[in-house]
Amino acid sequence: MTESISTARSGTALSRIYIKAANSSKPSVNGLSFGHAYVTVDGFRINNTGTAVSVGGGGSYCEILNSEFNGAENAISMSGSPASCRIR
Repeated sequence: MTESISTARSGTALSRIYIKAANSSKPSVNGLSFGHAYVTVDGFRINNTGTAVSVGGGGSYCEILNSEFNGAENAISMSGSPASCRIR
């Protein structure tokens, strides 16, 4: 079963929250939703037929690292003026 990832709380500039795939595997998720700041998601396969990643105003300083996007009509949607997000 494939699920989605949503943030539950913010990290800080000195203490980020990391959601990372184990052992260099690339688990599949049906989307990401960032509503909190200083969160890093690393190493996922993001599948979606709509919007793969949603970043709200509270999602500032988010990071999406080493991930793949598959089947998304819209890869990333940003609303509410989040600041300084990085996708690598």
